[in-house]
Amino acid sequence: VCKPKVEGGLGLRRVVDCNKAAVMRLTWNILTDRLSLWVRWCKDEILKGRSFWQIEWKQSLSVTWKHILKLHTPVSANLVYSIGCNSTWSLWHDPWFQNCPLFVRVGNRAIYNSGLPRDTTLSEVIQGARWNWPVQSSLCPFGCGQQESIDHLFFQCPFTKSIWRKVLHLNNCPFPAAWNWENIVIWALDHSIGNHFHLWMRRAGLAASVYHCWRERNNIIFRQYEASTSVLLARITSDVARKVAMCMSIIDTPTNRSIVDNWEIEESIFRPCSGYGAGLGGARFGNRRR
Repeated sequence: VCKPKVEGGLGLRRVVDCNKAAVMRLTWNILTDRLSLWVRWCKDEILKGRSFWQIEWKQSLSVTWKHILKLHTPVSANLVYSIGCNSTWSLWHDPWFQNCPLFVRVGNRAIYNSGLPRDTTLSEVIQGARWNWPVQSSLCPFGCGQQESIDHLFFQCPFTKSIWRKVLHLNNCPFPAAWNWENIVIWALDHSIGNHFHLWMRRAGLAASVYHCWRERNNIIFRQYEASTSVLLARITSDVARKVAMCMSIIDTPTNRSIVDNWEIEESIFRPCSGYGAGLGGARFGNRRR
């Protein structure tokens, strides 16, 4: 039935092709900002200021929008972009470069280094008839204005340095003489090696601080989400306290109790001080017996 008449068919178009063409037409209306009530509704309720190409498939979308998103690839492959000083296309998310969004090719790090917002349009990086890309930046993502490096990121930045001061205070240990990666490693080897509880807590605090500071740095760069120092400290203390409660049974000594109180860990982790080694302030590793 759908074959051409010259081949003996009726020349009718396939329903699947007609449906695909209709959905592509809806996509075209959105991209060209056609004056219609439906397009206005999509802009306000679905896109909400984002590029059409930023919308991801999710269960709560309507059937129509699910079909629209399924045709992302064939639609982008058939678009021809006109690039100029007045281009309002999204620099990062529209598939203007070889039918592929620039974001997919260069990644989040390039967006961060460029210093350009995610809603930047093509016209903002074109001056006259030439590209006008900003000079790449390697500044600290925590906004202190200094160049990013391992030493600066973890120990010299005011944001992370305040985290370290608090964690060291929670463990009742002195501050290192110099704040850099090499000295911190030397300090950790001298002050946190051993099976005693307070030494284990120093290692746990060090590991949790490095992990959460690095994760926060990536959240700022790749997700544009920034947490306060109090929120970050709450995550560190919760992480350490959870590990202690699940994996250790601690001897109740003044030194251990002081650290437990600082970290606000439940006293149920203590075991009675009796028998050999009760005054050592050590810790028994492994799962707690019930």
